[in-house]
Amino acid sequence: MSMSFLWHLQALKFSIAIVGAMGEWMLSGYGYQPNETQTEQAIFGILLIFAISLVVAGIIVLLFLYQFKLVKGFKDSI
Repeated sequence: MSMSFLWHLQALKFSIAIVGAMGEWMLSGYGYQPNETQTEQAIFGILLIFAISLVVAGIIVLLFLYQFKLVKGFKDSI
């Protein structure tokens, strides 16, 4: 049982690290420099990344929901 929790926690930490690194890579692609005044390109990149990431996450959730089928009587068995 404890090994199961261990692997879930490790997967969570790994995914947080990957997503954080992806955010930094995407921002650096638009010329983001921390603690400085941002250029128009960097501001556009920040807005684009936030907008695109929400749309992509929404599409992924909708795809998962589309695959989820409720069977008649499933609610009663819970």
